[in-house]
Amino acid sequence: MKLWKWRIFIIPLTLFSACGLSPLANHRNAQDQGRDQGKTPSEVSDAASKTPCPVPFPKTGFCAELKFDSKPNDNDLAAFTLHFWNAESGSPSGPYMDPPYPVSVKHLMPSMTMRVHPIHFEHSKDQDGSPIPGAYRGTEMEFSMLGAWSIFIDLKKGPDTVEEGVISIEI
Repeated sequence: MKLWKWRIFIIPLTLFSACGLSPLANHRNAQDQGRDQGKTPSEVSDAASKTPCPVPFPKTGFCAELKFDSKPNDNDLAAFTLHFWNAESGSPSGPYMDPPYPVSVKHLMPSMTMRVHPIHFEHSKDQDGSPIPGAYRGTEMEFSMLGAWSIFIDLKKGPDTVEEGVISIEI
């Protein structure tokens, strides 16, 4: 009879003490361990040291970065540069590459849910006037009022959007 009483205390005690080390019960550790599961230490280290991808396009394997010439405001038309690179072999400083689909850029104020007029947008050109691969220039982007805005960078196949990247900014 005494052995049975000890089992009642020992089994729950064993289970509860293991929960502190279990990634299933300890959610903070579960996220850290689950992310790197199945990777060697060098792969984890390599992944951590990879260049950031400001606007990821995982289906096509590209990254993009949009930079304004100056801080956008509600009084002036904004101008920007947009660069694309291969997520595996490039970085924000290049080499730039055209994505596999045509690019379009649009913006809206989510609280108003209406799209604004199209943005003048084209390939950047070199000194000879030839398009620079993966480099685009946008002008005449109007932010008509202060608040939160979303900029949508779309990769299009005909009328269909193949992949979309979103940037949120505050004006």
